[in-house]
Amino acid sequence: MNTHEHESAPDRLGEYLIGKKIGAGGMGSVYLATNIHTDQQVAIKILPGALAREPGFVERFHREIEALKKMHNPYVIEFYDSGVENEIYYYVMEYVEGETLTKRLRREKRIDW
Repeated sequence: MNTHEHESAPDRLGEYLIGKKIGAGGMGSVYLATNIHTDQQVAIKILPGALAREPGFVERFHREIEALKKMHNPYVIEFYDSGVENEIYYYVMEYVEGETLTKRLRREKRIDW
């Protein structure tokens, strides 16, 4: 079990109210969030504090952000925002409701492109 799995997300980061956890990976967890000004639902990825204190992880998180900023494709989620608040690193992206790619691949075994 990862050490960061026990860390909880704050109720708010910047202009985003944090909701339920919708995913997780090696570089953090993703939560459903709401922009307090526009009421738009977004996905927010949070780098766990334990990883932020490890050498190289903040730089890797920033590289992930820079890569997302460069992607402009209708089949890739849109990057919106990023920030650091109380030593919590996060970035905000488009929220797309529906089945995850992992679930679809488990169900269909293969996707024709």
